[in-house]
Amino acid sequence: MIIEIKKIKAMACSVRLRILNVLLHKKEGLFVCDIVNILESQQYNISKHLIILKNANLVTDEKVGRSVLYKFNSENSAIADFIKSMNLSKYPEYKRDIERLDAYSPGKCSLLHN
Repeated sequence: MIIEIKKIKAMACSVRLRILNVLLHKKEGLFVCDIVNILESQQYNISKHLIILKNANLVTDEKVGRSVLYKFNSENSAIADFIKSMNLSKYPEYKRDIERLDAYSPGKCSLLHN
């Protein structure tokens, strides 16, 4: 029961919901630097929110070299369906995130991990 409450609380923040939405659209995952570029936010802010999402078991992380690749946790299919059903692209901020993701080509930070 407690983990379910953590998940709901984690999704209640717009920044974390934006991160989840982007990760749902990028199944292979994203590095912190990619999320920072796509959401146009600060690295510290994104890292802080990713920790909360990880503690709520909403994202998984995988060490790749010196960096960490984050993915939406596939065990949360009901939450994924719920987020998709929200049709977040009707909101300008979420729509811009996905447009930036679609147009995004890995920058210097992503190339360091390949």
